[in-house]
Amino acid sequence: MVAYFLYTKCPTFPVMKRRSKKTVQQTAKKQKDSTVTVSASTSPAASSAHMTAAAAAGSARPRRFTAKRALEILQNLPDTDSGSDESETNNESDSSMQLSQVSSEDEDDEDDVASQSDVDSTVRTVASPDLDTSDIRQQTTATTDGQTIAKDGTKWTVVTQTALTGRFQSQNVFTAKPGPTAYARSISRPVDAFRLLLDEGMLRHIKRCTVEYAQTKDATWDLSDAELDSFIGLLYLRGVLNAKNFPVDLLWSDEYGCPAFRQVMPRNRFRQIKKFVRFDCRTTRNERIKNDKFCMMSWVLSRFVENSQKSYVPEVSLTVDEQLFPTKARCRFTQFMPNKPDKFWIKFWILAELNSKYCLNLKPYLGKDDERGAVSLGTHVVLTLMEPYLGRGYNVTTDNFFTSAELARKLLDKRTSPVGTLRLNRKVIPVSSKLATHDSVFYSCESLNLVKYQAKQLKTVAVLSTLHKGAACQTEGKKKPESVLYYNENKCGVDMLDSMCRQMSTKAGCRRWPLAVFFNILDIAGINAWIIFRKTTGSRMSRRQFLRQLSAELTEASMSSPSRPTPLPSS
Repeated sequence: MVAYFLYTKCPTFPVMKRRSKKTVQQTAKKQKDSTVTVSASTSPAASSAHMTAAAAAGSARPRRFTAKRALEILQNLPDTDSGSDESETNNESDSSMQLSQVSSEDEDDEDDVASQSDVDSTVRTVASPDLDTSDIRQQTTATTDGQTIAKDGTKWTVVTQTALTGRFQSQNVFTAKPGPTAYARSISRPVDAFRLLLDEGMLRHIKRCTVEYAQTKDATWDLSDAELDSFIGLLYLRGVLNAKNFPVDLLWSDEYGCPAFRQVMPRNRFRQIKKFVRFDCRTTRNERIKNDKFCMMSWVLSRFVENSQKSYVPEVSLTVDEQLFPTKARCRFTQFMPNKPDKFWIKFWILAELNSKYCLNLKPYLGKDDERGAVSLGTHVVLTLMEPYLGRGYNVTTDNFFTSAELARKLLDKRTSPVGTLRLNRKVIPVSSKLATHDSVFYSCESLNLVKYQAKQLKTVAVLSTLHKGAACQTEGKKKPESVLYYNENKCGVDMLDSMCRQMSTKAGCRRWPLAVFFNILDIAGINAWIIFRKTTGSRMSRRQFLRQLSAELTEASMSSPSRPTPLPSS
């Protein structure tokens, strides 16, 4: 510390560096033969001149000061010596010989700093004190005549802030008529809405596959249509009671269970159906699984998605996101995420309507897909989910995993407007200077609109949109741009749908992934049927009440059947 202050106060003080023991001994031997001495009464300026002259003449190496001697010199400095820039300039020639002892690495660093200062001086006229000069240097190399060139070569034009957004563009004109279709307008009961989504063909297929597998274990085993309906109804009833984690024995218990379970079917019969239920033909599975890893549920899932799209026309705002369905079932495409509460998942890509949270399309993630080619995964997912709704003027909101300029251009060609956040490391984002908090900068490239908004001191948000144009933003408060406000209002469709599925879920513990997927289909079908029922009948029935009534109507046939088997006594 003393040497540091001495060096700043006295530029003639030599630079000290660590020496080995052998070097110290050699230096001490040379000092004995040397006639160069430094008197204690000599002033710092005289000492500096004496050492500089000795070094220039190639005489003996100047002697280094000890800490005690350095402290004495520091204390004897005159009060007028403040180490100003002028004194350092005057003594530059005196200190040059002493600084020659610095290592080559330090010299390289000083050269870099010198070149850095030269560049800084060139941009000092355009930089404000609050801006990062490194960002400004990059901006000056990429900005010419109001245009900014991104790393991928995209030319962006800087747009000045204005509150005028103009008329809608052609791709933003919505032409569809939202609401339940004619196919769904004849329903009057919850079970009618449910039959639109899980129709008779699906139930007959599940029954046939279940009986085919069960008879390989027990040749006399059979399943009726009423029993399959009752099994599904009891699954919904368990979800309504939030008893998905209850053991089956407790649900049929006289002391802790619900009487409706015992009245519908025996406990052992419920266990048998859950054990034997299958969703594909076992005899042809080996051939189908070579080309389709999801073949055990492909037909059921695709039929459900088809019925959902046929029964309802969504409103203009849609959302694409992922759903993580927790399960520990044995599956080759199960996702493991150790930082989540439920560490094992099956991932689904979902397209949902924003206002009602109606699920419009559903696709599982099965790992690497060779058919995708060079297209990014996010672009491929959005184009696949949006395929039935392209060309109608819909707006789709995505997060930074899906959003890209490639996706925006492809959707724009098909009269669909994407709005989504961009990851800041995307090469399409132009380099700009550091923004102050709540400031924005707007760019445009053909029909693409990009805004960078400084939400917090260390948080920058980039939103890419073809729905918005211009540079409209709030005039007060946080001054959020129009596209950022739109994204905040429209990003939650799939997240809310997933939250609703978890509230009254039919999910139960199982080791077979097709059954876990079937539980997820039942949860989504319950929400879709509730939305169709409310919009068709005008009822304000809550979802819990709807599912309870649906469960009662599905189990009605079993409870009224005279040949219903007598419930077994609970153990």
